[in-house]
Formats: sequence, structure tokens, C-alpha cells
Amino acid sequence: MPDNMPTPLFEVNLGPGVVPFRPATAQEVVDFLDAEQAAWSWAFESEPMTQSGIDTPNQFRLQLKQLRTLASQFVNDPGNRDQMLGALSQAYSPQPGQPRLIASASEDGAFVLSIRESMGDMAAAGAMAPLSTRPSSTSVPAVQLGVLAGTSHLLGINPITPVAAKKALEGTRTKLNTAFSTYDSRFTQLHNEGANLINSQIRRGKALARLALRKQKKLGHALTVQMTDAVADLKAVEAAYREQMALKAPVEYWRSKASAHEGKAKRQQKWASIYGATATVTLLVGLSCLASYALKAATPVVIGGQPYTAPPAVFFILATIGVVASTIAFWVGRIFVRLYLSELHLGMDARERETMVQTYLALIAERATEGTDDRHIVLSSLFRPTADGIVKEEGPQDPSLAGVLARVLDGGPKRP
Repeated sequence: MPDNMPTPLFEVNLGPGVVPFRPATAQEVVDFLDAEQAAWSWAFESEPMTQSGIDTPNQFRLQLKQLRTLASQFVNDPGNRDQMLGALSQAYSPQPGQPRLIASASEDGAFVLSIRESMGDMAAAGAMAPLSTRPSSTSVPAVQLGVLAGTSHLLGINPITPVAAKKALEGTRTKLNTAFSTYDSRFTQLHNEGANLINSQIRRGKALARLALRKQKKLGHALTVQMTDAVADLKAVEAAYREQMALKAPVEYWRSKASAHEGKAKRQQKWASIYGATATVTLLVGLSCLASYALKAATPVVIGGQPYTAPPAVFFILATIGVVASTIAFWVGRIFVRLYLSELHLGMDARERETMVQTYLALIAERATEGTDDRHIVLSSLFRPTADGIVKEEGPQDPSLAGVLARVLDGGPKRP
């Protein structure tokens, strides 16, 4: 650190996309918290605070207010440094799974502000909930869109995801083309070396054949049979060598393809497990809130001496919200599971083809395929069309409302 730079009091990690906070004086801490309160002041207005259906804006306001009070005490009493550092660290970089504050200059803060500009304050308030690891159960459509946008941002799904995926695929294609070019050059080199070796062996065989013809009168029929067998052996070696060189590249290809699909299957299994646990907890909390509200609405209230209960339409709306939320959660989970099964199926198919080629090569080495049609069987199996891996549903259709909605969202029932 240069001599003219003051030594920071402490360092606090504010999240991805922003440098750590290193105040040199207690007043810088106060200025930082004032700037954060100003940046999030729109979330403390009456509409996001009272009509969004979530408590995230209010929790932000209270926590920033507490930190601001503690910072004022820190200015008057610099001995509270450890307490100030602990409060800021707990607020901006807590343990995984704990609620946190979002720094306005971080990537998450910039994302929330972009949601506010494009979709409004209510949607931005909804996006704050998942990004700050806070409850996001609400029935307000605009807030639900914000929650969905925040969740997508956490999963890395954004408008540039297709572009990034396209670039990654193009990079993979370039690497594959380079690898295939390398394999082709190596194969050509090995083929030429093998051809030279085979030609040398053939020339030697022809020389032996001519020698055998010269000595045929002396050695008789037995020597003629032996020389014929030797020529046949040389031709068998040539055929086996050509066969092995032709099938060596597919072995490497299917091995790398199987490894890639198996790695994707593990990642899909991990995401499916994470989503299953998160969706289950979120769905249970949401349904319990709907049930609690329904019980309150069903309790008669005496107004003007007459008992009054909520109209049946309220319960129908609550039931509809519960069914739609359950269906969406089930449908998304179903997609995760099918993607996992797809990669697993493709990995198993690639391993089968690799094993088939290796087995056939072993049989060629043992000369156990002479006079058979195994070559045609193996090649037809290797070059059969590769399925997409999506596992078709074979069980009976789910007659429940959630199952019907899931099938409608998925494009209708699968026909055999």
C-alpha cells in the first residue's frame, strides 16, 4: 500500500461485482449508509411497503436504520470498531442461507434497479426478496413477476444466457473440429506407416512365395500348403489392422461424449435436488399462508348485530392460487427430472457404444470374428440414430387437476 494512502479501519465484502468496503474513517461508514438509504428510498414508499405483500422493503429500512444509528455511535466512540465491523459483515456477507442486505453498487443491486426501471417499483420490491434470501410469498402479480426475475438472476438465467450458450457451443464446435483434425492427421500418419509395413510384408510374402515356387518340386505339396497359410495370415493381419484403425477414432469419440453427458447428468441431479427442496419448502409455506387466510375468512364477524362471513368466491380464488402455484412448482420440477434422465440416458447410450466397439476390437485381436457378420451388426449399431434422451411417460395419466394442468403446460399428453 502506498505511504500516502490511509490504513482502512476494516474490510467488508459487499457482494459480487463491487470492491470490498474499506473505510479509513468512521465518517465514511456514515456516508456509505446514508448513500445506501438514499439508493433504496424508493422501496420505503407506501406502495412497495404496504401493497407488495412481502416484508422485504420494511426489513431493509429497519436494518439500514439500525446500522446508521450504530455508525453514529461509532463516530463518537471509535472503540466500537469490532461491533461496527460485525454488524456490517452480518448485514452484507452473512452465512449462506441467512438474510442479507443488497449493496446498491453490486451486481444484484444493479439488477434490482434495472427491474425497477423496466417493470416498476412493485416488481423491483419482489426481486429484492430472493436476492436478499428473504420470504417471497405474495399474491400480487407484479411482485410475483419480480420474484421470478430475481430467482432467474440467481440461477444465471438472463437475456444474454442464449448468447453465452451460443458462444460456448461455437467454442466447443471449434475444439471438436480441431480435435477431429488432429485425430485425422494422426490416423493418416498411422495409416501410411501401416501401409508401408503391410507393403513390406506383402513384398516379403511375395518373395517367399517365389522361393516356395522354386523349391516346390523339392518340398512337395506340404511346403505349398504352408506358404499359402503364411500369405493368408499376412492378409488377415492387414485386414485386422485396417479394422482396428477404422474403429479407434469412434472409441475415443464415444468415450468423451459419455463423460460429457455423465457430467451434465450429475449437475442436473444437483439442481433438481436443490429445486425440489426449495420448491417444497416454499410451496408448503405459501399453502399454509393461504390456509391460514382461508380460516380467518371463514370465521364469522358480527357487523351491526348480524354475523358476516367472506363470500365463497374468496375461497375459490384462494384454492385457485394454491392449485396454480402447486402446478407450476410440479411442472418446473418435472422439467428438471426429465433433463436429468435425458443426460443419464445419453451417457448410458454412449457407454454402450464404446463398450461395443472395444469388445469388437478385442474379438478382432483374437480373430474370433472370421467368417461372421459381426462387422455389419456392430457398424449398424454404432451409426444408428441417437435419440434425444427424453424419457417418454409410460404410466397412467394423472387424473388430478394439478396433473391435468401440468400436461397442458407441457404441451398435452404424449401419444405412443
